[in-house]
Amino acid sequence: MSLRVATFNIRLGIADDGEHSWPARAPRAAEAIRKVDADLVGLQEAYRFQLEDLEQLLEDYQWIGVGREDGFQQGEHSAWLLRRDRVTVAAWGTFWFSEEPDEPGSMSWGTACTRSCTWARVALLSEGRPILIYNLHWDHESEAARRQSARVLSARIPVGEPCIVVGDFNAGPDAPEVAALTNPAAHPALEDATPGVCRAGSWHNFTGSGIGPRIDHILASRHFKPVASGAFQQPIDGLWPSDHFPIWSQFVWR
Repeated sequence: MSLRVATFNIRLGIADDGEHSWPARAPRAAEAIRKVDADLVGLQEAYRFQLEDLEQLLEDYQWIGVGREDGFQQGEHSAWLLRRDRVTVAAWGTFWFSEEPDEPGSMSWGTACTRSCTWARVALLSEGRPILIYNLHWDHESEAARRQSARVLSARIPVGEPCIVVGDFNAGPDAPEVAALTNPAAHPALEDATPGVCRAGSWHNFTGSGIGPRIDHILASRHFKPVASGAFQQPIDGLWPSDHFPIWSQFVWR
């Protein structure tokens, strides 16, 4: 088994970013995804119209996810792109980082905005072994909310099942909320699959120069061995695909 997973904050399409606004970036974001060539891509800050644009530009992929505001289509989606010819989906859903995680649009702990996670049970068509995947976007202001969000996520990860967690954590690799997931003595005891990637930062604010620390992460259970990892850090036709670098990791079973 060889599985490539990526995480990519594509920058919300409703932002007035001048030359970096979504209509100019859409084909570039799609091209960046093609170049990363992942089987699974976790997207953050994706509005429904952005996902529909990418669906038209990326025929090899399908997407799953819901809007965080209403559990349907309103607001940002923490969506998954999945390669049609490589991956099958058995089940999927979304939960919210709040005291009522099954309530769409719910907020707790003083978060600046609604935060959610889209999960799926998938398998590679070539070998069929189930894998749980989680794509999240944590709060950008409250460390307390991020710590509570780590607790909610941990409770949603079954003990002993192969899983991969990706997303924009809005926290560096050494932050307590991330360490809560990577602590080898505690569930879920995930491992950082991209420790040497974007050391200077994965958010670059359309400059190409990372503003540290790296806040975009790929974590995996010990069922997986990362054999390669990297980031796409090039402009396309003079413009950046997003204000974050897409990050990827290649896995095999241990």
